[in-house]
Amino acid sequence: MRNEHFKRDYSNRFADLMNTVFLEEGYIEILDSLMAQMAPEMHRHGERWNHNTDNWLNGYFTGNIREFIEDRSPYMRDFLREAYDLGVNDTLTLQVYPEGKGKIKLNSLSISENDWSGLYFDSIPIRLEAIPNPGYEFVAWESTTSPQLADSGRVIENWYLRSNDSITAIFYSET
Repeated sequence: MRNEHFKRDYSNRFADLMNTVFLEEGYIEILDSLMAQMAPEMHRHGERWNHNTDNWLNGYFTGNIREFIEDRSPYMRDFLREAYDLGVNDTLTLQVYPEGKGKIKLNSLSISENDWSGLYFDSIPIRLEAIPNPGYEFVAWESTTSPQLADSGRVIENWYLRSNDSITAIFYSET
């Protein structure tokens, strides 16, 4: 990929989605819910169509679907990393202090929960923005893995992750 700006946006959007919408837990929950809804009908379905439902009932087919869901995220990350030479996955943990007094915008995501974490590519810079709640102001970034963040402003346009980066946005209110 020759366009570095597009490569950055594409890779980060992909990682954002893998860390939210496409999390394995959500799909396993949907699969379990669908299986529970279908289970009472499977015997009748087998009788009507003269079909043996043992493979379905003993989990053979659902096990294949579950395995696909569990393997998909690592496979997709590996595929993208190899296709675009993206380096290794690093874990990023974000926190807000005091809790609930602001949020962090990470690329395309708005993170309001404390102790949020996700996997990102170490060769692709991320974008961070601290957004204070009304009545609060942003004070500083804090990180034991990246102490130089303390000198950054509220918006960080290009941050290359360190291994197991943990970053806290600190907010303050005089009231």
